[in-house]
Amino acid sequence: MKERLFQRSQVNFETTVMTKDGNFTGIMENISLGGFFLRINKRIAVGEKLVVEISLQNDLRNANIITNATVTRIEENGIAFKFEEMGHYNYWTLHSYLHYLNA
Repeated sequence: MKERLFQRSQVNFETTVMTKDGNFTGIMENISLGGFFLRINKRIAVGEKLVVEISLQNDLRNANIITNATVTRIEENGIAFKFEEMGHYNYWTLHSYLHYLNA
């Protein structure tokens, strides 16, 4: 099995995806600097590019990032997303959050 470029962190919080058909909320199960997996009933086509709003939650504070993502895989229980052009602020906000989770 191919080794992952970015370590995944297990999480459990609501995340909103904004598609051309409207906004949908699901439960994020894991996240890394490369992307995330969202448990959601809505089916979105593989390759679709969309905007995601993620509320990063921890014991110290909450931080929101809004960024672009692409659907890479659809499974029975949800959808895998890859981050696209995250931007400097969002990248470092997520990086700090993941560092906190894995400390």
